[in-house]
Amino acid sequence: MDIFILNCVFSALCCPQCLKTGLKLTEDSRFGLCSDFTLTCKCGYMNGFTSTAKIGRKSTLNSLLVLGLRLIGKGFTAGKKLLCTVNLPFMSKSTFPRHEDQLLKAARCAADKNMKEAATEVRTKTKTSSCGV
Repeated sequence: MDIFILNCVFSALCCPQCLKTGLKLTEDSRFGLCSDFTLTCKCGYMNGFTSTAKIGRKSTLNSLLVLGLRLIGKGFTAGKKLLCTVNLPFMSKSTFPRHEDQLLKAARCAADKNMKEAATEVRTKTKTSSCGV
């Protein structure tokens, strides 16, 4: 869990509305390694938060897990075996390819940008030997 999010939970141990203890933490849903939690009090106070940061609707932790697996040449099955071994939940088989697609788009964008910058650099150099061509 992210330290900032954990600090938010610790700072809310005393209910901000009634100032009493007895807040209850419940897990509302889970998406791979990311969970949605709600902190509630008997007075009606309610505060929802996630265990990890999200970009859009996707958990950054799940995306980083997929990236790590792809970097070592592994995929869905290896990730599932790894997380089952350490008793952690894994994302569904339909979610994994969506994270792969997101990573592919980011890699293509970075590659296109680098190639355009390299082409511009080659065109602007007057001495071709200075840029290695």
